[in-house]
Amino acid sequence: MTTAKPAVSTAPSPAPPTTGKPPTDCTELVPTRVAGETWTENCNTYTCIGNGKEVSVIPKSCADVVETPCASGKKATKVLDADGCCFQWQCGCSCISTENSQMKTFDGVIFDYPGNPCSYILVQEINSVYDFSVEMNNYYCDARTTICSGGLTVNFGGNSMKAMILSSGETRFQKNHEEILKMPFNEDGFVGFTKNNAHYINIPEIKASIMVMGKSFSIDLPYAVFNGNTEGLCGTCTNSTAEDCMWRDGSVENDDCCANTAMDWLIPDATKAGCLLALPEESRFCVPPPTPPPSCTQPEGQYCEMIRNE
Repeated sequence: MTTAKPAVSTAPSPAPPTTGKPPTDCTELVPTRVAGETWTENCNTYTCIGNGKEVSVIPKSCADVVETPCASGKKATKVLDADGCCFQWQCGCSCISTENSQMKTFDGVIFDYPGNPCSYILVQEINSVYDFSVEMNNYYCDARTTICSGGLTVNFGGNSMKAMILSSGETRFQKNHEEILKMPFNEDGFVGFTKNNAHYINIPEIKASIMVMGKSFSIDLPYAVFNGNTEGLCGTCTNSTAEDCMWRDGSVENDDCCANTAMDWLIPDATKAGCLLALPEESRFCVPPPTPPPSCTQPEGQYCEMIRNE
């Protein structure tokens, strides 16, 4: 960083008198600069004119931006560029689950999630960059009639952090399926803390925040990091509901079909009844396919002959 007090000029500097000597450098700046050298700091572009400390200054120009409407209904936030000089409006990606087994996707689609004691992929990267995913673990919280969230498993960078919700309502945290941790903690990229009766697992490297409070939870991801690269029950983080209800193979349904497509994100578990397979192929339709025409059983019939000719 330049710490001298340069003689600032915002207009083109007049040409130095012709004396046969080269222009002097900015030797009074720290660090020193040679004549004609250009550098950027504090959202300005500086050029050394010379004479010890004389420089020209051009402020960085930022493009005009318009606040983006968010499909989720949430208000867009200002996100600074890498140099902190300009900003853009961005819609954060927030997936929410409530105690009544309802889920709201990143882009605002609301649906009832699967009513069984299985585990499901809430979000994972389509193209793995950070080895990041979040899984939901369900269980029966009464006599096999009501489904509750038994907690979340957050995976990142080859490590896992599991938030286990016990029947007593207590939440415990387990690292890599072995070590039990107490809040607060800072382990392998996971930062855990409690605020206003809610438990948070944050991942600063990717600016992700996962909150667990009772049988409810939320997953907040930055749009700039995950735009278009998520799949699972939470949807696609694209600020559009068009692709929130997606099967594992990438095919998309209307946003009134998320309860069906959610079943396809089951994590097979032979230890839980009914949790070994996702939907059978014949159930993978929100709208039943058209009934095929009857086959020809009378070869000599007029209509069968017409069908053959076609």
